[in-house]
Amino acid sequence: MLLPSLMRIFVIMRRVYHFRLLQTTVVPLLGSLAFVLACICLLRFSHNPFHWVAAVVGILFFGGCFFSTVRTMLRRRDDEAVVLTPSACTITDPRGHRIELPWRQIERIDPLDYRGQRLVALFPYDAETVLDQASGRIARRLMRWNCSCLGTPIAIPMQTIRGDREELLATLRDYLRKYGR
Repeated sequence: MLLPSLMRIFVIMRRVYHFRLLQTTVVPLLGSLAFVLACICLLRFSHNPFHWVAAVVGILFFGGCFFSTVRTMLRRRDDEAVVLTPSACTITDPRGHRIELPWRQIERIDPLDYRGQRLVALFPYDAETVLDQASGRIARRLMRWNCSCLGTPIAIPMQTIRGDREELLATLRDYLRKYGR
């Protein structure tokens, strides 16, 4: 009797939104493979030296894209995009870098539409503390660019997450109301 109620509380307290890994990686994987094959055909059937150079450059570039996508798929330990707990909201990008933002540091959560991309933006009280959690120099610059364009360093793109934006927004706002300031 006690165990099922505890399990139900644990499920309610820990909400997980997952990536759409297959849908977001199949297109780059197949596209890069198709372009590598097209470059191989160009290399094989063309007798123009300029075409050979273009084919070799294409094979190197799109082959790199293919192996980068495969490496990203293999390095992913789990496919959790957003994990909500009573203490914090943990956001993981597709490469596996995590940012943990305590609820008391989040000012508000709003939907954004930026150039046709549907986002859920988390506005922290102090953006510098979030920028300090960035995993590297390039990630920090991208987060600063997000701040200048969107007004916040953290914006969750909805095309990478299973589920509805309104559902995620309602759940995030509910957690913020319960566990925020």
